[in-house]
Amino acid sequence: MGLSNLKQLVDFKPSSTSATQPLSINQQCQLLSINRSGLYYTPRTNVRKDKIKSHITKVFEQIPIYGEKKCINNYLKTVTR
Repeated sequence: MGLSNLKQLVDFKPSSTSATQPLSINQQCQLLSINRSGLYYTPRTNVRKDKIKSHITKVFEQIPIYGEKKCINNYLKTVTR
């Protein structure tokens, strides 16, 4: 099981209808062998990097014979204008 699947197993709001005492988040994490900090981590997106990637992809789709260097040079020319 991946970390994302294990994170889904942790119950942040234990139901009060269960007959047994609900496990704390700490106990649940110990049982699943995952770090508690990993539960709260949400990856940040890098907007600048995504813009560069999308521009280079767009250039490559328009002119497929361009290699990596020409795509990057094309991007640099548009940025410095």
